[in-house]
Amino acid sequence: MPENTIRGYAWFARPGPGYSPDSRDVPWGGTPVPQFAWQIGPNEAGVHNRYGNLAFVAVTERPLPPEVRPGWEVEPAALDSDFDTAGARLIRESGFRETPLGRITEYVFEIAGG
Repeated sequence: MPENTIRGYAWFARPGPGYSPDSRDVPWGGTPVPQFAWQIGPNEAGVHNRYGNLAFVAVTERPLPPEVRPGWEVEPAALDSDFDTAGARLIRESGFRETPLGRITEYVFEIAGG
C-alpha cells in the first residue's frame, strides 16, 4: 500500500442517550487510543450510522472496538465511498468480520499528510 494509506476496521462512536459531551471531549477511555480517528459533524457524507451533532470514526488494526468513556457508545461504522472528511478519505472495502457487535468492515483509507 502507498505510504499515505491505512487499512483497518472502522468503528463509530457517539454520545449515548441523554449524554451531552462538550464538543472538545473525545470518547476514548482505554488503551490503546486509536491511532486514527476523525470527529465528524452532522450530515457527514458517506456515514450511514445514526447520530446527532457529534460522533467519531476510528480505525483499529484488529476487529475489536476501541474502549470508550462512560456515556459513549461504539458500534461498527457503516461507511460508503462518499466518506471524505478532514484527514481521511475512504478508498475501498477490503473485507469484513463477524463480531458480537455485528459485522465489522475492514476498509482502506487515504490519510491526509501521509
